[in-house]
Amino acid sequence: MFHDELEPADHILLRALNRDPSQRPATAGAFARELRGALLALAPLPKPDGARWVANTVMPSRGTAVPKTRGVVFRSVTRALGVREAERLRDALGGEHADLSHALTDTAPLAWLPTDLFIQLLTVAPPHVHRDGSRLARDIARATVRASFRRFFPASSATLVPERTLSAIRNVWSRYQSWGTVSSMPIHASETVVRMTGTPRNPDLCMWTSGLLEQLVVLSGGRSVAVDHEACEARDDDACLFRVMWGRGE
Repeated sequence: MFHDELEPADHILLRALNRDPSQRPATAGAFARELRGALLALAPLPKPDGARWVANTVMPSRGTAVPKTRGVVFRSVTRALGVREAERLRDALGGEHADLSHALTDTAPLAWLPTDLFIQLLTVAPPHVHRDGSRLARDIARATVRASFRRFFPASSATLVPERTLSAIRNVWSRYQSWGTVSSMPIHASETVVRMTGTPRNPDLCMWTSGLLEQLVVLSGGRSVAVDHEACEARDDDACLFRVMWGRGE
């Protein structure tokens, strides 16, 4: 069956099927981008109310008063706990906290949910999974980055180094959280201080942030990573300060 309305994409498909490899798109990613561009030109995706777009990704409006957290953070709880333990947690939450149970299973990874819901999860989940709250928050953050880093920060592995990743922390952070003003300052080749203001002032979220920074550096090639949370808005400091230190790979 042919669809005349898809005709503008035909030349892209035919080029991908060309017998001469030199005439095909250089990579699968290049082919996907060309095809996506053609299809979007035919039927642009609707822009949600109160949202903005960054690199074809829906972002919450900067003016929103409600802090939001990306759906992939909630979905990464299963990766952090393992399938069986995550199922037990969902069953335990299903009665009294049905909204949390739903968030863990039925939320789209790129959706945005209230950060208060994530804070609630970090508060009620630890007794059910027999983990310290700080450890659970860090584990979820590490799992979140492992699940989404290449999608949100698709740099070449040849040029991926911790200092470059942390220098772009503002853009990386905005892929996961709508709140917080983030900046970074390199101290020397293997140490950077990340400063954050405008947080929800919750200690568990700070532990989540520490885990995120740690895993970002690990996936960027850092070794023996340590994150010291030296100041915290939750303790009435002027800002949250995270000192990130790492060693170099062989």
